[in-house]
Amino acid sequence: MKQRIVFLSGLAGTAAAWQPLAELCGDYELTVPEVPWSVGHSEWQHNAAVVEEFLASSCDGADVVVAHSFAATLLLEYLATSALHQQPLPGAAVLVSTFYRPSTNDFRWADIEHFLTHFDQILTSGIHASTNRTLGAERAGDMARIVREQIGPYGWMAFYSAYLRTPQLTPNAVSCPVSLVHGAEDSAAPVRDSRDLAIACDSAELHVLAGIGHFPMKEASGSVMEAIRSVMPDPMSMTGACPSREGAFQ
Repeated sequence: MKQRIVFLSGLAGTAAAWQPLAELCGDYELTVPEVPWSVGHSEWQHNAAVVEEFLASSCDGADVVVAHSFAATLLLEYLATSALHQQPLPGAAVLVSTFYRPSTNDFRWADIEHFLTHFDQILTSGIHASTNRTLGAERAGDMARIVREQIGPYGWMAFYSAYLRTPQLTPNAVSCPVSLVHGAEDSAAPVRDSRDLAIACDSAELHVLAGIGHFPMKEASGSVMEAIRSVMPDPMSMTGACPSREGAFQ
């Protein structure tokens, strides 16, 4: 029986961004569910239970859950609090390009301005990652602005609120092995976010990918596949923990 991997896309993300990585997963059963925070859905913005139930369903029976960007932050929150709610856990998790800060003092007013003014840029990079076609800057920018309007203010606030909650998390409460993957050139989620998370989470191993941006699964799919294999549970034991380390793929 094949081990099962679940891919969770970020805010307004699509399955297309996972295609290069999916092509390397022939030895595994692969699931890429439509996330509640995809374009065209808004109930998740006002109902936390929708997010929690989706994550519980995604984790249940999964050997590894791989989550990107906003989804990685939501999965981190779910894993760190799952023991309190007796929710199902995956065998392991891979958090890609995670938004995380260890202290409330790490947030400044300038950060809000940055994420507002650069939101179109982040969405534009997502547009490029979700297609194999070459898009001109004007066309990609127009598409990003359409996606931005579909996300709306509530969607953006839900994203930033999840980011603001991360200092209240206890990453060491995560009981499954975790692999953190982050591009050194990520202009959306600062690489320091994953560095800080690796310090806060004893079960995490950190892979910083030189020359890679916000979409490692598209830009460096082989390295992400190595990170997945590094925490894939042994089907015979389904136990074990990964020591914290950095630099495996630099």
